[in-house]
Amino acid sequence: MIDFQKLPSPCFVLDEQLLDRNLAVIDRVRRESGAEVIVALKACAMWSIFPELAQHSDGATASSLAEARLVFEEFGRPAHTYAPVYTDRNIEEILDCSDHITFNSVAQFERFGQMALLRGISCGLRINPGYSPVETDLYNPCVPGSRLGIPAGELKELPAGVEIAHASEVVEICDNPATAFREKKDSSLTVGLNLLKSGAGDAFVSAGSTGALLSAATLMIKRVRGIRRAALAPVVPTGNGGAVLIDAGANVKCPPEYLIQFAYMGSYYAERVLKRPEPKVGLLNIGAEPSKGTDLQREAHALLTAADKAGRIHFVGNVEAREAVFGQVDVIVSDGYSGNIFLKTMEGTAGYMAKELKAMFKKSFLTKLAAVLVSGGLKEFKKKMDSSEVGGTALIGISKPVIKAHGSSNDYAIKNAIRQARDFASSGMIDDLVDNIEYMRLPTGAEEKI
Repeated sequence: MIDFQKLPSPCFVLDEQLLDRNLAVIDRVRRESGAEVIVALKACAMWSIFPELAQHSDGATASSLAEARLVFEEFGRPAHTYAPVYTDRNIEEILDCSDHITFNSVAQFERFGQMALLRGISCGLRINPGYSPVETDLYNPCVPGSRLGIPAGELKELPAGVEIAHASEVVEICDNPATAFREKKDSSLTVGLNLLKSGAGDAFVSAGSTGALLSAATLMIKRVRGIRRAALAPVVPTGNGGAVLIDAGANVKCPPEYLIQFAYMGSYYAERVLKRPEPKVGLLNIGAEPSKGTDLQREAHALLTAADKAGRIHFVGNVEAREAVFGQVDVIVSDGYSGNIFLKTMEGTAGYMAKELKAMFKKSFLTKLAAVLVSGGLKEFKKKMDSSEVGGTALIGISKPVIKAHGSSNDYAIKNAIRQARDFASSGMIDDLVDNIEYMRLPTGAEEKI
């Protein structure tokens, strides 16, 4: 029990048990509903517990530059900002601290919207519905004469630069991934890929079914001529700032030629998109010796060695999973079966470590104090392991840029997936594939042509 007579005045009093109980309820709501929960600073302004709140929510709101800065510095992630006014003097710093900006008028969007969009920051317009149950005019955002938001009746058309492509159908988890895009022609998947195919878009991002996206992209957009199979190529956290893992599950069974093509595709992606000069390519295996592994790994090793000697790629040999994590290579080449196990193991290990660290730091007052002292380092470590920082997984081998975002992506992850798609589209990496496809194919009857 708290002895309130001994507390200094004024002071804030926080019951940690009640807080933990409330956070558990929030976690359950997020888990069972799939909803994202964003902290409102006006409902919880005790910044000292922001690190804990950040673990049980999907962000925080900010209505001013000061609040956006507070969220960014103490919450450890960009803010969802909805300030009534933005000015030339504060917009740059607000953008630095935000991953979403809600504008209060069309004029504000037209003035600052492009600055936000070019940074990959999502934008919104506040609409004033003209009704609120709040009875006190001072606190009623919809009171007649309010300057908060655009009255719904005044928004006759969308601002310049904003378009909506309507899609009335949804590809669901129960749909056949091989045929869903044909059966649901008005789904966002099919509508979006048709826009990409027609040239109305430069890249496509989807957080939907991976199988449906792979099938639709392959059959609608087509592979680069000569590429045998498209591959999923996520950037996984490693000691050297991340490595391209290719393939991560699109192709369970692979002949040696697939792995050769994966090596080239991963190398071009690492060089062009990740800006790694002469990226080091490693073949995922159970040992470093060329004789290790199955026939697939041994044959692929010989072909990759020949490609390295010809100066086509920088192949450094076999790489074991533990060495790959430490950052020995920039590109990890694998069949989809092994690559997916590698990826899921990394994700599971990261989740387990986060859970154990949290439990350890909550054991006592001293461990909680230690958590405060190392909070900066923990934030950086969490950021390195957070897949939402990358955004999504590139589907390489398709003739136009396609990014697969995780199904549980929040707005921050989607923003980064869009940024990733922009970088992919402007990189020239697909042109590299087209120009060098002759070195990536094994002619019928020939053992190798590098």
